[in-house]
Amino acid sequence: LDSKLRSGQGGNDITTVSRYSSTTNRHNFFPENHLQDKTFEFEKKRNRPERYDRNVTENTLTAIKKIDKIRSARASKYIEKRYQRRSKLMFPKRSLFKTKPWKSDSVKTL
Repeated sequence: LDSKLRSGQGGNDITTVSRYSSTTNRHNFFPENHLQDKTFEFEKKRNRPERYDRNVTENTLTAIKKIDKIRSARASKYIEKRYQRRSKLMFPKRSLFKTKPWKSDSVKTL
């Protein structure tokens, strides 16, 4: 019986499994976090307008639209900056290679 428990082949009983585990891993055997306060679940009201108030609903919807525009603009700026950095690394300026101008460029025409 002891060899089965140590090798992990024992039952799902928390006391038998955690008896052979270290104290730092005991939180892995509990299915829920019992120390968290349940009142935080009720206080979450994100991106939802309040009910039965027309002005607040209208202001909330316009604010949500503005926030979405700002969020998408920031994301596109981030992607654009990332592409610019990548292009600078991948394709450096060609000023290292000096080339002579063509004869037709150096001749002035009247």
